[in-house]
Amino acid sequence: MNKSGVLLIVIGLVLLAHNLGWLSWQWLSVWWPLILVVAGAWSIFANRSADSDRHKARGPDRQP
Repeated sequence: MNKSGVLLIVIGLVLLAHNLGWLSWQWLSVWWPLILVVAGAWSIFANRSADSDRHKARGPDRQP
């Protein structure tokens, strides 16, 4: 999955919600650490699944 595309969509949706009055910036001052933790966890688990997919595609290692 293209992470940069997903990030741009999320940022755009947050800005749109703010412009439409659905969302205020006050939540950001409280929840910004959680946003960083979720983004970091997502990055770690996305890399793990990509590594396991590459390992499966490569097949088992042969030893002489």
